[in-house]
Amino acid sequence: MGPNDPRGERAVGASSTRKAQTLVGTFRLTAGTSTATGVTGSFFRMIYPGGTVAGGKFFDNPDSKATDKSYAPVSPGTAGGLVTGKYQAAPSPAFESGGNSLAGAIIAPQPFTAIDFGLVTNPKDPTSGKAVPPPSIQIKGGKLSGQVRAFER
Repeated sequence: MGPNDPRGERAVGASSTRKAQTLVGTFRLTAGTSTATGVTGSFFRMIYPGGTVAGGKFFDNPDSKATDKSYAPVSPGTAGGLVTGKYQAAPSPAFESGGNSLAGAIIAPQPFTAIDFGLVTNPKDPTSGKAVPPPSIQIKGGKLSGQVRAFER
């Protein structure tokens, strides 16, 4: 993204403000590729309950094309990635008759333990039924932070 980007998005430098600035637009994904030590580009990785990003324990995906099966490389979907400031809801129907996801805006449907999964962002948490805000990302001091409570698989 740059100041002359035709999509109207722009990058915000760390020195432009002391106050956090909300970034609105598409966070474009780069297709993931397996390497000897993991994955470069975009990937999905599932942590078991009680695990951590730093130490795992990670779920192995037998369908992964990565050398380390705890990584599932993904490719961008039709929207190119995650859009902030709005929802990327599930299509209707959300699944085909075999249980495979039809959601393909954020990522292209990806094999994960014998069933293709996709990612969506919805206004309600499916477990609690509570409203959740659309994804938002901020930059402050050169660091990105935000919330993605609307994310679902």
